[in-house]
Amino acid sequence: FCSVQAQVIPAILQSASNGYLMGQGGYRPKDICVSAPTGSGKTLSFVIPIVQVLLDRVVCQVRALVVLPTKELAQQVSKVFNIYTDGTGLKVVLITGQKSFAKEQEMLVQKKVTGYCSLADIIVATPGRLTDHISQTPGFSLAQLRFLIVDEADRMIDDMHQNCLNQIVKAAFQVENDCGSKMLFQRTKPGPVTAASSCYPQMPLQKLLFSATLTQDPEKLQQLDLFQPRLFTSVYSEKNTLGDGTETEQDTNKKYTLPEGLS
Repeated sequence: FCSVQAQVIPAILQSASNGYLMGQGGYRPKDICVSAPTGSGKTLSFVIPIVQVLLDRVVCQVRALVVLPTKELAQQVSKVFNIYTDGTGLKVVLITGQKSFAKEQEMLVQKKVTGYCSLADIIVATPGRLTDHISQTPGFSLAQLRFLIVDEADRMIDDMHQNCLNQIVKAAFQVENDCGSKMLFQRTKPGPVTAASSCYPQMPLQKLLFSATLTQDPEKLQQLDLFQPRLFTSVYSEKNTLGDGTETEQDTNKKYTLPEGLS
């Protein structure tokens, strides 16, 4: 494993140690932010644990959604997911607009006598195409979404895709019409912990942000509405040249650090 994978993979697996239906100990899992350069293994650091967590799923529902700013990046991530889900039964769907809208709808949902059923466990998408399906595809639901992965997070924010992220979260907390008000694992928007809210389990929505240059602008981060985020950031070694021309390295390994007070 690369350094980023060695740190982030266990963190994601730990947050889902009780399965994907609830967080560790029944509590809402912390969101995860990873700031590491291109080529450091960021993609595998979320692909591997997500596939591992979803291996035991019984019913096909959209449990993981990866949003990327460009078609090319989405294709790359989709290929990696397809490699690691081969032979598992998990279904990965890529929606970027390269296929017709109707064809993508056929890949996402199927209408049966009993209603619509999902054909995707993991979706890799670009923002524009995803919002089209959220608003226009009958039966397309994110009500069972467990992981929201935002890759190239800085570009997503800077390119004004914040509205897309808001629509995703809204769709994730939308109660389906055929569900009872107290359906097991029904999701409600996070709020104060009360006796009533603790009476029944709730599937959490965990956000995983990845970027080569993750912003530290508090206004931008506030827009993402992160929950007690854990930050993993890379620190590179620096070479110093001595008087005799010898190069020395202060640190030969990449490290992942947490800001003071953030765990």
